[in-house]
This record gives sequence, structure tokens and C-alpha cells, in this order.
Amino acid sequence: MAIQYSEKHTDIVNINVGGTIFVTTMKTLKSVQDTRLSGISTNSAEFIAGQNMYFFDRNPELFSSVLDFYRTGELHLPKHVCGAAIRNELEFWQISSSSISDCCVPSLFKFEDELEVTNNLRRQFETKSVDYTREQLQSSKWNRIKSVFWNVMDKPSSSKLARSYSILYMLFVMVTCVIFILSTHEYFRVPIKDHVKINETHSVSAYTYLLMQHNNNPKVALLGSSDLRPSLYFLDKVCAVFFILEFFIRFVVCPIRSDFLKSWLNIVDLIIVFALLLTSIMEFFHDFYTSKALLWLFLIGRGVIILRLLRLFRFAKHFSGLKILYLALRASFQELGLLCLTFIITTSLFGALVFYAEFYEPTNFENVPIGIWWAIVTLTTVGYGDYYPITVPGYFVGALCGMCGLLLLSMPIAIIATNFNDYYNQNKIREKQINRKKDIFNKIKKLFSNKNIVNVIHMDGIQAGSPKCNGRARTPRVHELDPASETEPTTTTPREINVAFRKAGAKVLASNRQ
Repeated sequence: MAIQYSEKHTDIVNINVGGTIFVTTMKTLKSVQDTRLSGISTNSAEFIAGQNMYFFDRNPELFSSVLDFYRTGELHLPKHVCGAAIRNELEFWQISSSSISDCCVPSLFKFEDELEVTNNLRRQFETKSVDYTREQLQSSKWNRIKSVFWNVMDKPSSSKLARSYSILYMLFVMVTCVIFILSTHEYFRVPIKDHVKINETHSVSAYTYLLMQHNNNPKVALLGSSDLRPSLYFLDKVCAVFFILEFFIRFVVCPIRSDFLKSWLNIVDLIIVFALLLTSIMEFFHDFYTSKALLWLFLIGRGVIILRLLRLFRFAKHFSGLKILYLALRASFQELGLLCLTFIITTSLFGALVFYAEFYEPTNFENVPIGIWWAIVTLTTVGYGDYYPITVPGYFVGALCGMCGLLLLSMPIAIIATNFNDYYNQNKIREKQINRKKDIFNKIKKLFSNKNIVNVIHMDGIQAGSPKCNGRARTPRVHELDPASETEPTTTTPREINVAFRKAGAKVLASNRQ
């Protein structure tokens, strides 16, 4: 940028921004204080004494908006310019973003929102998992063996064996859950032939005894007085042994055992292991049903085992759709909190209203909690039909409650859908960039014939890794075959290989454009 004073009009300032001349007055520049242009003088670092000129090498297109801000006091921004460029220019000219006019604020905020979405996606998808360091792998052969087991059991995408193991793991999870579901049906259970003495002369079956002890509850009596069929029982124990061994093996081969139980999924696994051991021991001794406390402990242990389904979330990190849904829900946390608060207020209000609307009906809505239950069912458009108004005032309350439910559910769904769409679109762009880098990297690899070079691709760029010899990393100079010639391999450093890769990448891009 150059500023030149006219000899006849000393107040006129000629401003050269990136080769474009702008004419204004010093009075105009002084109209907005505490900015870069308001403080210019012949003592400024940009002043060129020989030409009586100030030079700033900036974007002339954006400077038009900056100069108009000094002239009119309103800062309007071009719609087609990236928000990052606008923010950088405002920072350079020392103009606060609060000076932007209301009509142009959304363009800057849109950029900030997109930047936040991109950063959240990067943190979510590029989170580094627990892994062995190079020093640990080089320290002992045992660590290298544990690393192989860890990659197979915790990283399904690391190899074909790991993918096969993940499929096997999911099959075990599904089988054990199916067994749990079938175990509640009497067809898949066989009764225990034990009898319980109720006095010195009479004894009854375990099923009858449990009915007597638990108010004729057939569910408690069935689960407490019968076992699984032998085939299902054997399959269930095989699954139990598999999960127990799998948990302890993963704990042994984990690179950082102190971080192992910091994962909530590993804590769930530990609870399930204890539940499996507890129920197996209690099933070995068939007389646990004689004690109510032991029976309830057994039933709770069996119920905890259904948490096995949560094991499938261990593989959720390899499915982008689940991660995007999680990010969308987290971005809508405030809206969901407002929904819960509004829902509590609305259900309490309509619960009380329907109670008083049906006040003269002695058998309908006996108290407000029943009215709140009816309001919850009505607002969520479920409508069980166990409670409903039967008077004219009750009909009006019910109709109003139903309409409020439609409005109450539609608003947060729209917000969550918008957030999901933002994350989904940004993730599609991110995946295209990754695939583009991988495509370039694969083409670059074809340009090099030296098989000893180990190349590593990162999400943020492409770089060459160090070669390996006999399974141990080394750092001597490596050999590179120039793809453009038939000469012998030349000795280069890894840094030179990176430079060669970048040049080759540029050639690939140029060929794609052609």
C-alpha cells in the first residue's frame, strides 16, 4: 500500500493497495481512531522516504470495504470472500469485528460455525487411540507380541485378521443376547427337580415354593426354578468363557493399563465379567432360590448381562454415521436441555389441569401424578389409553395437550436435523479430501521403485517414513530411484525424499488438470 500527498491538496491521500490506487483524505482516515490507517505518519515502518509513500501489500478488493468504513461509518463485507480472509484483513487493519454491520454479520458467523464443525470432526475422527510407542516395540520381543494381539483385538481396520476377529466378536455378542432373550421363555427351560420342605410332613416343588414366596409371580418362579436347555446352557457358558478371557487378554496386552479402565466400555465389560462369574457360581448351587436376597441378586446379575449389547459400541468409532449423530446431539445439547425443561413444565401443567377438569369423576384421575403420566403419554403422541378424559372440560384439556405435544416435538427435531446436516456435509468434504490425498499418494508410490522405503500418509499431509531393517527402525541415509531417469539409485536423506514426494505430487496434480 502506498500513501502519497498531493502538493496542492495536502489533505488528500493516495493509497496504493496491492497495485490499486485509492484516493481519500487524511480527515477521513482520522475519523475512526485506534486503527492502523488512523495512526499512519512519516515515522511509520511502511513509509518510503524517497517516494513520500506508504506501502502495504494487502488485498485491494477487501480494502474497498475497509475504506468505505472510514467514509460512511458502516462496515459492509463482500459475500463471496471467505470468512477467514475477512477476519485476517480486519485484524491487520486493526478494526474490531463488532463494527461489522448487522446485515453482514451472518457471513462471518457462518464461517466461524463451519470452522467449529470442522474442528469437531477433526478431533472426533483423528483421536489417537492407545497404542505402543516405538520405544516400547524396540525394548523387547514380548511388547511386539502384545502389540500384535492389541491391534487384532482393538483395531478392526488394522488387518484382515483384525476384521475377522471383530466379526467373530460381534457374532458372540449377538449369540449371547439371543440366548438371554430365549432364556426368559418357558419352552427353552427345563425345571429343577428339587423339592422344598414347607413343614415336617409336606414338601413342594421349587416352582410352587417360589410362587408362594413371591405372590404368585410366574416370572420369578420360572427363572428361579428352572435351567436352560443343555444345548443353550453349553453355548451360553462358551460365550461367557470367551468374554472373560477376551477381557483379561485385552487388559494384559494393553499398552497403558492405567488408561484401560478409564474407558466406560471397559468398565461395562468389567461389570459384565463380574455378573457372569456371580451368576455361574449361583447356578452351580441350585438352592439360591430359597433366599429372597440371593434370588434377587441372581436376577439382577442376569439383567446386567444384557449390557453386552453395549459392547457393539466398541466398533462404533469405525462408522462415521454414528460419530456424526453423536456430534449433532452434542451440538444440540442446549436445545435438548431446554426441551426437557419445557417438557417438565408442560406435563406438570396439563397433569394438574386434567385433574381438576375431571375432579367430579371419582374413578378417573385420582391424583395429579396420574394426570402427569397421562400428559406424558399424550404429549409424546403415544396414547396408551389406560387413562383418558370423559368430561367436556377434560376433552378441551386433552385436545390442547395433544396440539402442544406436536409443537413441542417438532422444534428440537428441526434443530437436531440441521446440526446433523451441517456435520454430514462437512464430513463428506473431509472424506473427499482424504480420498484425494490417498489417490495422490498411491500415484506417487508408483513413481518410486525402491521397495525399502516405508511411506506413511497422514490426514494433514503426506510424508515419507523411515525404512526398516530386520523389524527394527534405523535412521541411516536411504536410497531413492529417480522415476524420471534410468540411472542407478542415488543416496538421499528422508528430508530430500519428502521434497521429492511433494514435487511428484505437483506433477500428479498437473497431469490430472490436463
